[in-house]
Amino acid sequence: MASAAKKITRVLLAKFELESHDRGIYAVAKMLEHAGMEVILHVFQKTEEVVGIAEQEDVDVIGVTTSSGDTHLIFLPEIIDQLKKKGMDKTIVIGGGRMIGDDVPILLEKGVRKVFGPGSQRDDIVNFIREAVSIG
Repeated sequence: MASAAKKITRVLLAKFELESHDRGIYAVAKMLEHAGMEVILHVFQKTEEVVGIAEQEDVDVIGVTTSSGDTHLIFLPEIIDQLKKKGMDKTIVIGGGRMIGDDVPILLEKGVRKVFGPGSQRDDIVNFIREAVSIG
């Protein structure tokens, strides 16, 4: 009996169009690809774009990076709400970039599964995604 092929984890990494810092998102994309994941990069104007691509591409994880202001407090909860409305509750949402420490508990309370800030280690990110996807 042949075993079922292992599903490749699909990750959508997104950053807001006006966000000027992008070195981190490209570094994370490369590390996830090297770990055997499929990565889709997107620069967005509206959160609906992110959710639409997530649905179209059947992604397991959405990672949103921000480095300025408090846009993460707006974008991430909007994405989570839109995923719920589409019945995509199992899609894992993570954040990255320069999110202020006081904002992290707020984001977690709103459904963000994990926040990775500057200096996060490759293995921590990869292992978190692998474990979160396997659990659901």
